[in-house]
Amino acid sequence: MRKLNNALFALLPLLVLASVANCQQPATNQPSNEKSTKVSTSIVEPKYVDEVYQLTDDGDLILLESQRPARDVKSGLTGGSITYVYSGAASPTRVNTPSPSFVIRLAPDVNPASIILGLNQVKVTKHRELVMVQTTGAVSGFKDKGKRPENFELAFSPNGPNSVKIKVVGKLEPGEYAIRTKWGTTFLFGIDVKK
Repeated sequence: MRKLNNALFALLPLLVLASVANCQQPATNQPSNEKSTKVSTSIVEPKYVDEVYQLTDDGDLILLESQRPARDVKSGLTGGSITYVYSGAASPTRVNTPSPSFVIRLAPDVNPASIILGLNQVKVTKHRELVMVQTTGAVSGFKDKGKRPENFELAFSPNGPNSVKIKVVGKLEPGEYAIRTKWGTTFLFGIDVKK
């Protein structure tokens, strides 16, 4: 009996150490919060070159409507004009912010300011129109009146290694808009902002 008591007394420190060590081990059934604290820093870039995409607040890219406009040239003694005409009264691409951002992928070493000719609001009738040049007629000597559409200011900044972010400076009113490019394609969108 004395030997059994001595054996139990000798094992007692080992049992205490094992119990302490077990308490210090992390619980395996506790959920990890690594996913909830991880912040994604990846930048989405367009797959295709020379296409303009809307950059949403969530970082998604939405391809804008694109058209090559018809040209309507009018001239007479009292003056003339050149109008770009786009089919449809409204773009299917709708934007719900007055200060949208866009992304375009360009060939290497291309200055985006030399490609993007301007952002203009278009007049809506049964289709969309953009009057680009208006001149006086023969009576006034065919001089350019300088009546051109307002070019809204754009700011360009890098968006990853292969693309450029285009940010509208200021706010756009609700309506239809056109981003004109050097190669003749126009990218169209509409602003729907509730006041």
